[in-house]
Amino acid sequence: MEYVDLYLIHWPVCIKPGPPKFPNKKEDAVPVDFEGVWRAMEECQRLGLARAIGVSNFTTKHLDRVLAVATIPPAVNQVELNPVWQQRTLRAYCADRGIHVAAYSPLGGQNWDGQGNAVLDSEVLAEIAKARGKTVAQVRTLAANSTRAGRPPAEFSSFSIHPPPAARCVTIEIETSDRDCLTSAIYLPLSPHYIQWCLVFTYLLGGVAMDT
Repeated sequence: MEYVDLYLIHWPVCIKPGPPKFPNKKEDAVPVDFEGVWRAMEECQRLGLARAIGVSNFTTKHLDRVLAVATIPPAVNQVELNPVWQQRTLRAYCADRGIHVAAYSPLGGQNWDGQGNAVLDSEVLAEIAKARGKTVAQVRTLAANSTRAGRPPAEFSSFSIHPPPAARCVTIEIETSDRDCLTSAIYLPLSPHYIQWCLVFTYLLGGVAMDT
């Protein structure tokens, strides 16, 4: 392989070298050299090793630090984005600065205790799916909620094989009233999954605020 199409910084977090472990302790965290890391990313693009460079899981505060030193701005910020975690502040910030937002987990993320999923368990989405004879996982409006605004979903699963109904997602048109429900009625700025990520960043980075 001579190059990659897109090279991302996965997390704005730096941990001391050592065997992988989870959860990490606060004393294992070290300051992130945003300038040094981004300079190295830019060099990868200049050398032709990456056609585009970007970040993942960066808040507006993290992006401020990158943009302050960047000669090549991030092309992409890949973040979790779905009807429950809509990232409105971050999306507006990125749009103003020409940073493309890529959505991962458009069907929501499983809570860390393994119990529940705020998107798939949503009563609003269940009603929309039932009215159209689909499962919640098949209601492609979850992904369409991202793509309609120019945000491609980056889909993946923690399971090696999807159950057939979840794998066979379909695109369906929804009524304006349904779309309003997707963008407002089930919007939870402090969803369980959101709170979990806030705790991680606050714990490791000493109080860095998350965007809603």
